[in-house]
Amino acid sequence: MAQARLSSHASESNDWQVVALALYLGCGIFSHDRDFWGAGVPIWSMDTVERCLKRGGLDL
Repeated sequence: MAQARLSSHASESNDWQVVALALYLGCGIFSHDRDFWGAGVPIWSMDTVERCLKRGGLDL
């Protein structure tokens, strides 16, 4: 399994468990927490979801 790289705050909290599960499942994380940035998994926010839906022809 790939190793997650987290900021010092994330590695000191339980955020590493979320990243490990996302890596294991091969999915992204929905969060506005910047501690997940650079962890090796896609990070989704409401803005990124809206942009993807609009690109697909859906208006919110």
